[in-house]
Amino acid sequence: MIHKKKAIKINNNGIFTFVNGICEDQFVGYFHFNNGSFYSVNKDDVFDLACDKNINGQGRISLDYDNKNIHVSQTTSKKMVILLESPHINEFNVQNKKYKTAPAWGKTGARFNSFFIKILNYNLKNIGNCFKNNDVIDVYFVNAIRYQCSLGISPINKSLRDFIFYALWDKQNDSFKDDLLERVQMIDPDYLIIAPTKNIKEKCFRSNPIPTSAGRPVFFTAETHPSCWNKNTTII
Repeated sequence: MIHKKKAIKINNNGIFTFVNGICEDQFVGYFHFNNGSFYSVNKDDVFDLACDKNINGQGRISLDYDNKNIHVSQTTSKKMVILLESPHINEFNVQNKKYKTAPAWGKTGARFNSFFIKILNYNLKNIGNCFKNNDVIDVYFVNAIRYQCSLGISPINKSLRDFIFYALWDKQNDSFKDDLLERVQMIDPDYLIIAPTKNIKEKCFRSNPIPTSAGRPVFFTAETHPSCWNKNTTII
């Protein structure tokens, strides 16, 4: 992949150093669609994702882009990418290093578990015709920028995070846009839900900047970032 260094030069005036390196994108589980309804691997409306509140959920697998090893479940027929913006403090050295890095490990992962399936069913009128009976869909968490744009500061400084994200996103050399495009093309998803935080989504992802193959993926946009999801969140 394009970006593997911990120090990223932005311009002649400064360098950002990311001591934690990158947070790997991951396969995080799968879900079902049948008879006009979505349901989880456990046949209910709670997605079984491994996170800090559910450490024994579906196992995560980091994507090895260098060796083109993109995990696909044996039982699945489709792939879905959940596009986030960048990792924060909970995504590094999680679960006593069982996972070296894990996107959406903390609050975001817990809310994803609680509301993802409910949201899909709530938005059936918007998205249901894109799925077919007996579809089984793999889910991948992908950060647009895999570096910790928040610098791990807690509580998070959103203005600083956004400033660093925009500085990286606008780089002309070693483009982060190209890096994301390359990763998404390797996954080659059937569906992609654009779900960064509001300001970053509006500025960087208002249009669809990451096509893969002809006619794929189908793009949806989430009303909010998964850390703020509830059962009535809109996906269109």
